[in-house]
Amino acid sequence: MTDTDSETRSEQLGAADIASILRAGRYAFDDEHDLQAAIAEHLTSGLWDIDPTTVRREVVLSPADRIDLLVGRTGIEVKVDGSARKLERQIARYLTSRGRAELEAEAERAALEVWWQLTGEA
Repeated sequence: MTDTDSETRSEQLGAADIASILRAGRYAFDDEHDLQAAIAEHLTSGLWDIDPTTVRREVVLSPADRIDLLVGRTGIEVKVDGSARKLERQIARYLTSRGRAELEAEAERAALEVWWQLTGEA
C-alpha cells in the first residue's frame, strides 16, 4: 500500500460515509473546540480506512474562512449550537471564498449533509 493509495481511499469517502463513521462514535466535549478534537481523534483512531494524514483541522479557505475539518476532500463544519440555516449560510460563504478550490463537488455539500444526517434537521 502506498501513501497515494491511502490518500485516494480517504478522498473517496463521501458525506454519507463520514456521517456513518461519526454516528459510530461517542464524544465527550465541553465546547465546539473539544468536539472538533474528539471527531478528529475518532476519524484517525485506526478503526476506519482513513489515512490520518488526510484528516486536517481548521483548514483555511480564505483570510476570513476556515472549515473545521477536512477528510480527504470532504469538509465537516462542527457546531454545538445554532441552527441549520446559520450553518447553511456559513457553508455558502465558504463556497464563494477564494479557497474553494480546496473543496470539490462532494465537499460543497458535505458539511450540511453531515449535519442533516446527524441531527435530522433540515
